[in-house]
Amino acid sequence: MIIGTRSGERMPHPTLIGGKDPQVLGAGIVEIRAGKIYSIHNVSGHYKSGAEALGAAKDAFKKLPEKYFSKDFQGNKSYDK
Repeated sequence: MIIGTRSGERMPHPTLIGGKDPQVLGAGIVEIRAGKIYSIHNVSGHYKSGAEALGAAKDAFKKLPEKYFSKDFQGNKSYDK
């Protein structure tokens, strides 16, 4: 899992993984509030993640201890329309 930020720099987020044709299992947004994971979304403009990608993210995040999640955690939100 790679989590990154642009930190004010102008660069497209696909540069996080690099390569000409990167293999991506899932992509989207992790919303963090007050230092805790608040929600996980599979929305991504470049990779068009589907419901299966959200499942891959869900499996990865459930390996984290509960203490890293907000008490108001909104869950895994699918934008697969």
